[in-house]
Amino acid sequence: KTTTLFALARSLEGPVILTNSAHLGRSQAALADYHVIVESPKEVDAVFSSLKEEVTLITGIERESGRLIGLTHDALNRIYSHAERLNLPVIIEADGSRMRPLKAPAEHEPPIPEWVDTVVVVCGLSGLGKPLNESAVFRPEIFSQLTGVPLDHLIPPSALVTYLLHPQGGLKNIPRHARRIVLFNQWDECKPEDQTALLTNLPRLHQVYDAVILGNVVRGGE
Repeated sequence: KTTTLFALARSLEGPVILTNSAHLGRSQAALADYHVIVESPKEVDAVFSSLKEEVTLITGIERESGRLIGLTHDALNRIYSHAERLNLPVIIEADGSRMRPLKAPAEHEPPIPEWVDTVVVVCGLSGLGKPLNESAVFRPEIFSQLTGVPLDHLIPPSALVTYLLHPQGGLKNIPRHARRIVLFNQWDECKPEDQTALLTNLPRLHQVYDAVILGNVVRGGE
């Protein structure tokens, strides 16, 4: 998810604002041209008073775990207000998977601000065909509950489709007005029979998602 975030930012021209509403790995911050840590919503104003013509990442403080905490609701709203005034894109990492290709959201996840107009649900296809446990899925117990696949059983493509269509899975907390997109990442690591199964289910996905993208942005990551 994090590498997809930065790849999208690099594809845009002019200043781009990146931020996080969920925890972000400290090492990932090095991918930005500028990284600014804010401890209060008021500090957001100073960032926009001297904005650079490149990719600026705005995060919360670093915890002992080496992860940067997500910004508060007020801080995110200030970023949105400034970005709207300056007509700048804002890209948010609203969830993390702790380096697993797949995950399921906990009760408090994903924290998506209401003003977000496009949400991309990223799925790492290298998790297909793997046992449903902590190695392939972050929060495997929840993924099992949502899809009906028992723990330690192999994850089929149908389970991923079920997850994406579940209101407490891939669709969770997406604002009603927002455009919904699925990114099937690691497409080249997907077995031909699994690719076929996913392609067969595209009509079902298109009933609730505006677009489905098949790609190879990264082989792992947040």
